[in-house]
Amino acid sequence: SPNELFLGLLSRFAERAGQAPNIRPGGITMDSLIFDANQTEDLVRSTNPATGAVYRTTVGPKYYQYWDKLPKGTQVVSTLNLGNLTYEVARDLALASLQYAPTERILGLELGNEPNSYWNTTGGNGGAQGYVNLWKNWTSMIDNEVNGYLGSKSASFPQRRWWASSATTDDTAVNLRPVSIIPDGVNSNGNIAEYSIH
Repeated sequence: SPNELFLGLLSRFAERAGQAPNIRPGGITMDSLIFDANQTEDLVRSTNPATGAVYRTTVGPKYYQYWDKLPKGTQVVSTLNLGNLTYEVARDLALASLQYAPTERILGLELGNEPNSYWNTTGGNGGAQGYVNLWKNWTSMIDNEVNGYLGSKSASFPQRRWWASSATTDDTAVNLRPVSIIPDGVNSNGNIAEYSIH
């Protein structure tokens, strides 16, 4: 059901600020996100019974359709799951956002949330350069899929559509902040619109 309090607060913010806010969903939810076209609920969280920790969040079309209920002008960064290191999962989330949300609502795409907090512990390897190599490979392949899906409408979707890094400022085993990944060539494809750091 639409969260009327949330929508109301966003509307008041837009009224007072003179422009609609942009939204970037984050947190571990984004790196446990899976798209299922047959899911009828907005989202379903699967938790570990012993710890209560979320290990999967499954969304269906309603998750993306909800974006159209946001105040006029609000745009959303569509964050794709990098945490489970499965290309098809990330690609499917990108395509689902384009299929079910109005294209004008999508500010950009982001691959992973705070990957430096898990990169070396969940199968990612090669440190910052390994991350950059995978990031460039996946974003390039997803760009091809997105452009193919949009066809002639791809010109209306930003060509520089990626938010990169999304690293935390915490001291972690691998540094994936912009200061490290830019020299490693993260933007050599020229597809980055913004760098995100928390």
